[in-house]
Amino acid sequence: MTGLFEQWIQVEREAGKKQKDSISELNAACNTKYTESWPSKMQGRGFSLERTPTDVRRYMMARVLPTLIEGKSEAEYKKLIINLT
Repeated sequence: MTGLFEQWIQVEREAGKKQKDSISELNAACNTKYTESWPSKMQGRGFSLERTPTDVRRYMMARVLPTLIEGKSEAEYKKLIINLT
């Protein structure tokens, strides 16, 4: 099974977004300054989210969970995200 970071990248690609645009959206939403090379840096760390801020992980989960667990409301997804982090 792939990790959250890899799943997030895949969901963004399937939505037709370019990697640069996905990272720009993440930066805007989470007030971060990740660069376009961030995925390759994450790959070098084995895609570990150990040092990734909670807000970033929650942002990724908000994108990934609807593809894994269908049929929930936005409020239900938010509850799941809070309980998982």
